Amino acid sequence: MAASRDKLLETIAELIADYREGELNRPNPEHVDRWIRQFDSSVQLSLLRELAYTLGVTYFTRNSVAASFSHQI
Repeated sequence: MAASRDKLLETIAELIADYREGELNRPNPEHVDRWIRQFDSSVQLSLLRELAYTLGVTYFTRNSVAASFSHQI
């Protein structure tokens, strides 16, 4: 079953919540929606699906990076 647009917006916002934390406002679903609207409406849902998937397997949160470095030191 395909995720709804709203759920994808929420998922992406949650995945990137710590991106440039302290420098930029915390991303929210409305922010992600404004960003995706720069693309043609016919491709927006596909882009959201692919972005949610890709970020889900490649985005390193601040906590995961800090934990990784602390184990290496």
